[in-house]
Amino acid sequence: MTDAYSESFLQIIRDLGNRVSSGCRYHLFEILIKVLKGKENGMVVYISRKKFAEELADEVKRRTEAGTRVELHSITKNNGVELLGITMLKDGAYIAPTIYIGTFYEEYMKGRPIEELADQVCEINRNREDCPQINPAELFEFETIRTTIRPRLINYEMNRNLFEKVPCKRVLDLAVTFYYELMIDGLSHAGAVVRFEDLERWGITEEQLFEIAEENCRNYNEMEAEPIAEAMMRAVCEAETGFDLSEPVKGAVGEAFGFAANEGSCPEQEIFAEDLKLIVITNKSRFFGAAAMLDKELLRSVAARFGSDLYILPSSVHEVIAAPVSETASAGELEQIVREINQTQVAPTEILSNHVYMFVRSGKALVLCGT
Repeated sequence: MTDAYSESFLQIIRDLGNRVSSGCRYHLFEILIKVLKGKENGMVVYISRKKFAEELADEVKRRTEAGTRVELHSITKNNGVELLGITMLKDGAYIAPTIYIGTFYEEYMKGRPIEELADQVCEINRNREDCPQINPAELFEFETIRTTIRPRLINYEMNRNLFEKVPCKRVLDLAVTFYYELMIDGLSHAGAVVRFEDLERWGITEEQLFEIAEENCRNYNEMEAEPIAEAMMRAVCEAETGFDLSEPVKGAVGEAFGFAANEGSCPEQEIFAEDLKLIVITNKSRFFGAAAMLDKELLRSVAARFGSDLYILPSSVHEVIAAPVSETASAGELEQIVREINQTQVAPTEILSNHVYMFVRSGKALVLCGT
């Protein structure tokens, strides 16, 4: 392993030095000093994440027993985000978990030795080695996965390159694509995007794919609307305490959100209380649940309850938030909020849109605000 800076990095510095003013050169020099001080403290600085990933994969290989293939992959996630990950596949195995290098890279840049990070990667992989092995030929049979096909809603512009490989249906500035769940014990939210090659293998058309996905959502009552207070209570209870909503913690959380505790679900009249008119719209798994905003009957029922058209705020690819137009800020103000949250709070792979939508209940139409 070398601790030298890449030639490309040094060339960038030379180019910057030639182009910027003397004042800017001083600030650039300050930045370089801070970076170089890391080397004095024993930290090896790699500007390239890919170079680090290659070094890490090599260190992992040195720690891997014979009969295991270590590979570095570049994986394109939602919104075109490229992630680097390492897999360790044993001979005779069909699947192996992907261990993404993002947090390891951050730790390395803070000065943690790459050898320790490689040990940690191997430890993570050992903890996941009991992942059940299933023959893909059996797993991907159409009759096996037919009832697991679901729609997923993503941003159209951010995923343009994807649509050469996957069937999609454009909706406003969004696109409906499809995925199927992999029913493997021990794996949660394991799924795969439906591609054109899948349709050919299954012998179905795009139109049939759309119909199957809609049928599955209808038959399994997938989509749901949940008051935001209850959604937050559930998240707090599950993440922080492990309790469900029937536990005493519900009373304290419920009081914080302005309604009384009770042993069951929140009473309907309290769910739609004056100060709680925000509804989370998602699916039961809360995985790519934003597609629920396409369920016009669900939107109609929420709009009828409020007696108003709805603004739809794209919280993420996993859920959206509905609010009554009659009692909410303007669409322009809401869009500013959405943009700020996307920039500061939402992971790049989970951003749905920077725009706000409106559901017009008279025509049961979903429109893009500001167009």
